[in-house]
Amino acid sequence: WYPTLCAVSLPEDRLPDYARVVHAYREVTHNYVRTGQPNCWFTLIAPSKTRAGEIIRAIQSALDITIQELPATRVFKIGVRFSLGDESSISS
Repeated sequence: WYPTLCAVSLPEDRLPDYARVVHAYREVTHNYVRTGQPNCWFTLIAPSKTRAGEIIRAIQSALDITIQELPATRVFKIGVRFSLGDESSISS
């Protein structure tokens, strides 16, 4: 698998088109807007570097933008468990 973080600088009026295009790819796992530049960020996990490149080029072409790619050099997995009920009913 090839995980990468992608960054884009876009004016606010282009955000709906950006979201529509980026959300069209199931390989995009997160997509968010932040203050500052670049202001749009998304994470992409593709089965290969080749497929990630295809997706990034397609998004760039569809929106006529430049995407800054920041590939993962090390992957961290964090396990989290949430209690959704009365904690006294949870068995050890």
